Amino acid sequence: MAEKLKLAETTGLITKEVKYGDLSRIITIITEDMGKVCAITNKYRRGKSGCMPGLSLFSYSKFVLFQNNEKSLYHVNEADIIEPFKNIRENLMGIIYASYFGDVANRVCVENESDTEFLRLLLNIFYALSKDNAKYDKIKTVFEWKTAVSEGYAPSLERCGKCSRDEVAYIDMQRGVGLCGNCGKNCAGAAQVNDGIVRAIKYICGADYPKMLSFDVNEKMLEYLNSLSEIYLQMHLDYRFKTLDYLKKMKIS
Repeated sequence: MAEKLKLAETTGLITKEVKYGDLSRIITIITEDMGKVCAITNKYRRGKSGCMPGLSLFSYSKFVLFQNNEKSLYHVNEADIIEPFKNIRENLMGIIYASYFGDVANRVCVENESDTEFLRLLLNIFYALSKDNAKYDKIKTVFEWKTAVSEGYAPSLERCGKCSRDEVAYIDMQRGVGLCGNCGKNCAGAAQVNDGIVRAIKYICGADYPKMLSFDVNEKMLEYLNSLSEIYLQMHLDYRFKTLDYLKKMKIS
């Protein structure tokens, strides 16, 4: 007896697509209730009339999926677009930053494990990225610190994590704690920080999503915040993102 098709409805953000055969793609979707889902889009023809707009990269859509058996990939039956994030796809740097954010999402999210809070973070970040005056590096460091919070790696910066002194002059990047000047100067791999950097990190980590970008730092501090956050996130996820390497290369060129 043939197995009954398994149907599923979900909403999610498309974070990746790869070619599959001549006319199809395999897309990765960060969903509201199914975690990370990989699905085949047999009806997807780029640039042809009749393709589903909800299958565009970086689109947030409502999906109807079906699965032939538990071991097979899902197939997309329907995709109704909720938010296209069209501005991101029309800007090269927007695509590059979004690809990195999607890469991080694909790393931290797992199949069959709902992570509604992380999807909320990702959507808020993509909304910010799609604005005409998007401040890419500010969005990037906020996303990295917020991802650390989401994954349980938020740095503790209230006081020295070694002697409990009410001072933070370094961050122990491996342990995720602040260190005073005396404890930090002899700690291998500790990053030196000033009060402004500490305040910014604490604000980002504690802010609600609608307010997480509502802070001001100068360009030099923002550059250092970005350096810290990307090192911190990759260290705690134990993974080096090629999309981040490409992003940094494109910023230099």
